[in-house]
Amino acid sequence: METKRLEVTAEGKKVYDIVIENNFNQLVKELSVFGIKERKLCIVTERQVASYYLEEVHSLLEKECAKLEVYIFQEGEESKNLSTVDSLYHFLITHEFDRKDMLLALGGGVTGDLTGFAAATYLRGIDFVQIPTSLLAQVDSSIGGKTGVDYHAYKNMVGAFYMPKLVYINVNTVKTLSERQYHSGLGEVIKHGLIRNKAYFEWMKDNKEAVAKREDEALAYMIEGSCEIKRAVVEEDPKEHGVRALLNFGHTLGHSIEKLMNFSLAHGECVAVGSLLAADISCQRGYISEEENKEIKEDKSNEETKEVDYNSLDTLGKLEYLSTKDKRINKIIDNYDKYPEILLEMLTRNSDMTSYMLDYPEKKGNVYKDNIGKVQKGKFPLLLQYDKNWGYGIYGDNVLAINGCGPTVLSMVVAGLTGKNDITPYTIAEYSSDHGYYQSEWGTSWSLMTEGIKNFGVVGTNIELSQENVFSELEKGHPIVCSMRPGDFTTIGHFILLTGIKDGKITVNDPNSKERSNKLWDYETLEYQIKSLWSFTTL
Repeated sequence: METKRLEVTAEGKKVYDIVIENNFNQLVKELSVFGIKERKLCIVTERQVASYYLEEVHSLLEKECAKLEVYIFQEGEESKNLSTVDSLYHFLITHEFDRKDMLLALGGGVTGDLTGFAAATYLRGIDFVQIPTSLLAQVDSSIGGKTGVDYHAYKNMVGAFYMPKLVYINVNTVKTLSERQYHSGLGEVIKHGLIRNKAYFEWMKDNKEAVAKREDEALAYMIEGSCEIKRAVVEEDPKEHGVRALLNFGHTLGHSIEKLMNFSLAHGECVAVGSLLAADISCQRGYISEEENKEIKEDKSNEETKEVDYNSLDTLGKLEYLSTKDKRINKIIDNYDKYPEILLEMLTRNSDMTSYMLDYPEKKGNVYKDNIGKVQKGKFPLLLQYDKNWGYGIYGDNVLAINGCGPTVLSMVVAGLTGKNDITPYTIAEYSSDHGYYQSEWGTSWSLMTEGIKNFGVVGTNIELSQENVFSELEKGHPIVCSMRPGDFTTIGHFILLTGIKDGKITVNDPNSKERSNKLWDYETLEYQIKSLWSFTTL
């Protein structure tokens, strides 16, 4: 997509830009105008977002600034408090951040609000940049300079007006949100149409299917349009002395609902409910007609899916549902506390793991085979990280079945390129751990793909993401390892192997799914999910 740029002004002077992209490729360029070569940067992010995007952003910035630090906190509204701010202050002091340095808020609204408040108050103010990854943050909380934290049970009770130097929006991060998080953001989007732009509100109604499917053009138009509305209101009234109060539509009652529900509902969900209640009050007072009130409610009701959503169940609920189809899962449910939560969650997405799971409590930590079986040079075998022969082995802080997608795809690469069968996923996992290629915060380091893999007679080269590059390498017989964003293959982060081309589509070996490995994939489907990729040849 073409880069979109909105200029935010105050009293006729430019304050910052809102840059709207579909990747992070221009982030360094946008930050370079602030002289980051001479500044320390601190990425402030929450744990879940870190698992999605931290490695990519970190790799882009680490050689472009004087020094790069990372502060990670526990996700959720419960972390949006003075205690977390205090911890961040301590981190910045310990790492000798001074007034010329900069904070980068990578995450949703909680991250942006908390980081902005810390930036406003640390040394009486240092620069910060918003890099919002949730829809709600992109269209609302990252724009306007409102920062703050909750105080006990009081929402946003402590805060400051403090403008960022830049808001950098990668619209594709919205595609990794859960349905619930996405719908939460839509609460703010629709609010913008209701308060300021009827044509935009009508566009949302007319394009609700494309919006629901998160189609590229619809996302870009929706986010830009919502940002434009918020920008215009903020420019008119930067510190909420008048017209900016319009942005509180749905929030007065919405914040009360948040508090009453002990923050168990998402902010955007509460805003949506608050908007409906505000519309009722407006109708009762004669500000809008019955027909207009009905129109608002009908549109909001259409945000909800009509189908029973398996993904809306918690992990135990999903397992109970699966047990109706496979009685063996009842044994796993009976021993629920013996399994890591992440392993149980993996099972809900991959029933092939059932046999592995049944033996997990007894076999955890054991490795049962030192080869992968028969291999043929030029063919890339599908190996699974939860294979009983190596999947119980420990890699980093957990079993290979959980952490081992990187070593597993590289084992496939080595087998196919060299014909060797004695380089198992566990062989590479051991090497990775012993030589510092496993990092507890992120998992397998990308440097294993280029530096570490040489130990096994293979060369990995980072390549630029394009259809031409992918097809060219695969046609040459060069397999491609891809680091994946949450999407079709993962909810956290994952490595897969592209093995060839068939009927104009791409063949894939997914170390965590036989089902996904048996499908042919369009390049366009894979493209937005790929963070980075490497092509491999023999030494």
